[in-house]
Amino acid sequence: VSLRSSQLYLALKAHWLLVLLVSITMVAQTGLTLVQPWPVRMMIDHVVENPSHEQDIAAKNDLLRFIISTMKGFFYSQDFDFLYKGIGILLAIYLINPILLYFQSIFLSRLGQQVVLHIRKNLFAQMIALPQSFFEKAQTGDLTSRVSKDTADTQDILESFITIFVRSLPTVVGILIVSFSIDWIYALTFVVAIPTFYWANVILTRRTKDAMRRQKRIEGEMASDVQEAFYYHKAVATLSLESDVVDDFMESSRQSALHGLEAGRFQAILAASLDLLVGITSLFVLFVGILRILHGCLTVGQLMVFLSYLSSLFKPIREISKFTGRIAKSAAALERIEEIARLNPLEIGAAELPGAVEAPSFRGNIE
Repeated sequence: VSLRSSQLYLALKAHWLLVLLVSITMVAQTGLTLVQPWPVRMMIDHVVENPSHEQDIAAKNDLLRFIISTMKGFFYSQDFDFLYKGIGILLAIYLINPILLYFQSIFLSRLGQQVVLHIRKNLFAQMIALPQSFFEKAQTGDLTSRVSKDTADTQDILESFITIFVRSLPTVVGILIVSFSIDWIYALTFVVAIPTFYWANVILTRRTKDAMRRQKRIEGEMASDVQEAFYYHKAVATLSLESDVVDDFMESSRQSALHGLEAGRFQAILAASLDLLVGITSLFVLFVGILRILHGCLTVGQLMVFLSYLSSLFKPIREISKFTGRIAKSAAALERIEEIARLNPLEIGAAELPGAVEAPSFRGNIE
């Protein structure tokens, strides 16, 4: 399915204003992340480069003396002007960021609900227009699951993609650009871990998606089995087929659980690998940073900027890892929706829905 003809793209296009509002709030958060370490750098470098020669030694171990000396400096000296500016900028950042986060959550939630409604309406309208021969071949429970559960799951892939491509990746790129502009040799330490994470993420995400896809198909079959068991309940009870029905259901449930465990194992491997990568990279960055200071290539304040960026760099990477499973699950749901959307009511005839399976054995016994 081409991007421009996918149901998700059409839904986003219909609600472009909400997409724009969400993007603005996330881009603004990225900007705040890049700006936040610089007031700290300014204050630390000022203290290192301009040590005070009027130290009150008694204030070291006397809390009251420390408070009095500090208040005198605030009111009778200009030595603390740099502190006012730095703290003021940080305070503004800390006040603006939660406001942006609030509006981002509101807009993103509203966008997700509108997209689900849009896709659900189009999918149901498409199903209603299909000929009777299609419904004779397809499983009713599976179709119901596509309209209800699969459409709801598209909200996860929407939120994941917007977060990754509008906030997480721009944050990573912005941090790398600023870091290379400060000290390109030191900035290379950030780049070391990215290819490793990328390939681990690609491989494990693909396997997770395959496991999720198989689980979704089995769950669709389970929904049909349950619906048919309820519909033929009188015959099931008359023929004493309860144990057969339960056995078929439990077998499908076990298969679904196995695929879910497989997907969870891949996610656990990815999360553990990422945590180890973060720890090793942090040690390496700190080690090289101190060496750069000793060689006179970096200031203490700049090192603080790099360490802050390191923490901010792995936050979006962790977000990408967290959303991997949600994307895989939602992608499988979106594929099931697109299977219906691609069907042509005028040409379908007696064609079966892709992935359809034969009716359960107990139904054949009943009939």
